[in-house]
Amino acid sequence: MPCSDNANYVINAPMPSTKYDAISVTSGDTSTAYTAPSDGYIVIGYTIPDGVLTRAYIIVDGTSITTGTCTYGVENKSSNLTNKIMTCPIAKGRTAYIMCNGTINYCRFVYAVGNN
Repeated sequence: MPCSDNANYVINAPMPSTKYDAISVTSGDTSTAYTAPSDGYIVIGYTIPDGVLTRAYIIVDGTSITTGTCTYGVENKSSNLTNKIMTCPIAKGRTAYIMCNGTINYCRFVYAVGNN
């Protein structure tokens, strides 16, 4: 997935707080869009079925998961039976597309310290 690196935002991002809001994501859905209400992080925890290639994406400022273009994002591919967690920083007002075809245990927006 070709994404440019927005290193300055990631390096200067504030630490996560303990406050979070749940984000509703359906496994395999490629159209889940979430707009950050504040500076913070999108965190998704999921389980990979044994032997099944599982992909998860969080892309920021793209037009959709399927376009492959964005400002920045994270991707994980694996086929090992295991629990995974992905975290992506996001600034207030920016939109992220979230997709996972594993078993989604939780997806949440975690507020940055000082933004809760």
